[in-house]
Amino acid sequence: MKNTKLKLISGLTLTLALSFAFLPFSAGATSTTTAPTLRSKIQARPTLMAQNKEKGTSTLREAREKTRVNSTSTKGIKEVKLPKTVTEGIAKADTEIAKRIDSLNQTLEKISSMKNVSDSEKASIKSDVQSEITKLEALKSKIDSDTDLATIKKDLASISTGSRIYMLVIPRMNILASVDKVNTISTMMETVVAKLTVRVSELKATGTDVAAVETALANVIKKITDARSEALTAQTSVSDLVPDNGDKAKIESNNVSLKAAKANIKTANQNLNDARKAISNVTTFLKAPEEDFGKIEKIDKNEAKAAKGKAVKETSTKKKSGQN
Repeated sequence: MKNTKLKLISGLTLTLALSFAFLPFSAGATSTTTAPTLRSKIQARPTLMAQNKEKGTSTLREAREKTRVNSTSTKGIKEVKLPKTVTEGIAKADTEIAKRIDSLNQTLEKISSMKNVSDSEKASIKSDVQSEITKLEALKSKIDSDTDLATIKKDLASISTGSRIYMLVIPRMNILASVDKVNTISTMMETVVAKLTVRVSELKATGTDVAAVETALANVIKKITDARSEALTAQTSVSDLVPDNGDKAKIESNNVSLKAAKANIKTANQNLNDARKAISNVTTFLKAPEEDFGKIEKIDKNEAKAAKGKAVKETSTKKKSGQN
């Protein structure tokens, strides 16, 4: 054991001696100056790492910013990739144009099915869509006859920037279709409300307390009116939108208008859902025993059902008591 320790100590001594023997030597340089140099390097390492990381992050940020600035696409929209040959460019253009024309034809079918839009309004909307189809067909003919790659690349870019089928035209038509749906449902609800109002008036004439029902129906009418108002605002927001043609300010303006219109449609649908629930509550109320009309002060579906169940239970209890 002692021999092993002596050998280990001798080995360490020899290693240290060799290390000092091969250290660079210069006048005035001693081992005491080496330690601070190593220590300073070690201390500076975190700073250097942070600087390199910041430099890399900055470079990445600049690259992303450059990509963002050079791109006119938005989230969820893929721009047409540029080709390497004329043949590839023509094939790519034909594919992209065909997809857009097919989508526009589907939009035309959707417009034809609108119920609460006048024939003149339908004709105007269809004219806008057909105009986009005609422009795309003309662009296809031009690209098919192109022989210069640079020209094809420019024409390919115009498929997106010149029409904005997926960014503007189709979203705009979808909003108009949603407006039509809101108005259609509103008309149906107004018909139901008119019938319920007649029924409530008849009950009121018999001396039945229908104040709560009248309040509920008034709320339904307000919700329907609000839904129509939101739909009209959405329609107005998108009625005059046109493709941006690469204009970044116009892109932003169109996006803001589309986003606002979607929010209006969402609010309109919420109003209709509230109106639908209120109508359901009123019909439940009207089916309840007449002696409970004056007891229900708040029109709520669950409360109305509970009141009706209670009345039925009380009637059953009275019958059982009579039999006993």
